[in-house]
Amino acid sequence: MNASQLHRIYTIHRFFACKKRASISVLSHRLNVSRSTLFRDLEVLKDIGAPLDYCAFSRKHYYHTHFQMPFEEFFKKVA
Repeated sequence: MNASQLHRIYTIHRFFACKKRASISVLSHRLNVSRSTLFRDLEVLKDIGAPLDYCAFSRKHYYHTHFQMPFEEFFKKVA
């Protein structure tokens, strides 16, 4: 995984850690990546234990519980 991918995934983590919710289309547009790339990034977050959830009613992803991970720990788990 290259540095830009790590940074992007950590950015997504920080977004959800701030108790924000977002749709795939909004996140992919903000990050300037394809929807499929964003889905792969979300899978990485799930694989490291992030409490990522999806609300079918609002069509938004979010963390269903508080989840913090310092960059150093995140890097160890992802890289």
